[in-house]
Amino acid sequence: LRYAERLVAGDGLTYNDGARVEGFSNPTWTLLQALLIALGVDGVVATKLLGLLSYAALLTLAWVFARRILALTRLTAAVALVALAASNYLASWALWGLETPLYLALLLAVVVALHAWREAPSAGHFIALVLVATAFVATRPEAPLYLLALGLTQVRYWRVLVTPGVAIGLVLVVIYSLFQYRLL
Repeated sequence: LRYAERLVAGDGLTYNDGARVEGFSNPTWTLLQALLIALGVDGVVATKLLGLLSYAALLTLAWVFARRILALTRLTAAVALVALAASNYLASWALWGLETPLYLALLLAVVVALHAWREAPSAGHFIALVLVATAFVATRPEAPLYLLALGLTQVRYWRVLVTPGVAIGLVLVVIYSLFQYRLL
């Protein structure tokens, strides 16, 4: 939260004046916090609001995943959704304002976007896939490994996946360069 507050205050992504040390492992979460703080929302309220919105997004995407990708019946999907919603861990993480519900929501969003793009390739689906995958990768350090694992499950579509993979890589290289040269 301190990094987001200092970013909004014009001090950059720093914890203290002077030293630029990366002390957060979730750039997407930190930037979303900063956005809400810049809009005038109190930092603690912004963090809890993000947690609850991420939880709602996770549940919504879980429903979409269950119905569209797994083709579960409404009843089976509803039972799965209730079980997910009843998870003490997820509810606690959301209420405490931790980034885990966002991370899980973005993971499901990548799967849903990939499925949509595979089923009906279009510029809109491609852009959605690249944006969601980029946000996912920038959320936690281990996210690229999950994206790689997801890509390996799609070997038969490998030629089709090279384009979004290159696009995501280019976006991340630009973001990394901006951080390295102290422009962000």
